[in-house]
Amino acid sequence: MTIPGIETLDINVSTRKGDVRLVGIVDTQVQIDAALKLVRETDGAFTINNQLTIKQ
Repeated sequence: MTIPGIETLDINVSTRKGDVRLVGIVDTQVQIDAALKLVRETDGAFTINNQLTIKQ
């Protein structure tokens, strides 16, 4: 699955046994929502630790 624009975001993704951790700073809530949607639709991802924040 591809979400336009998400490939240019500065997001650190780490995984361990189905746990996914997202860390980074993005411009909008829409970008956070897109990243979360992508993780939710990924096979094998069971829990999401979302540490994304919006740039102030």
